[in-house]
Amino acid sequence: SGMIIEMGLFRILMNDMEVFSGFDKEMELRILRNKLVIDYAEDILIYDEKVSEQEVFVNQRRRWAYAQLHYLKQNSLNAIKELFLHKNTDYFNRVLQFSLLPRIVTIGLSVMLLPLAALAGKDFIIASLIAAIAVFVALFLPVRNHLKFSELFLLAGKLPFTFVGMIKAFMTSKQASKKFIHTPHNI
Repeated sequence: SGMIIEMGLFRILMNDMEVFSGFDKEMELRILRNKLVIDYAEDILIYDEKVSEQEVFVNQRRRWAYAQLHYLKQNSLNAIKELFLHKNTDYFNRVLQFSLLPRIVTIGLSVMLLPLAALAGKDFIIASLIAAIAVFVALFLPVRNHLKFSELFLLAGKLPFTFVGMIKAFMTSKQASKKFIHTPHNI
């Protein structure tokens, strides 16, 4: 994802910001808290190098996980107040999104819970299977037109490693509060 912002507004938002991890999340929350509108530009392409090494991925996601949890804790009560006192649904919705698990973790957990559901009985296995299929369909629909089946199949093979990396990133996310973790680029 990327961000385009008017320079005057950017200067105002960044003026007193003292964040070294997740400044984009902080900026987004400040915009929404002030009830400014954020538009999605579907026709703009973002060229961003995707990391290929597992440890670099874990470090990158460690920063992301820390920022996600930090802003959830920091803004939850304020978001509820904003919702009820000022009907600021956009701000509340964004803070609520910080409580969602990453898609790869949702996929992994839905698959891992299937054997446990089997032990609990037929009804649980059917419900878990339906939930797992629903997760896969919901995550597949947005990318189906952008990827070939062969690319999708190749990516599916990487899912277990990505899942383990995300779990590791969440378990060690506190490290991101101590120092900035740089993501090396090959370009």
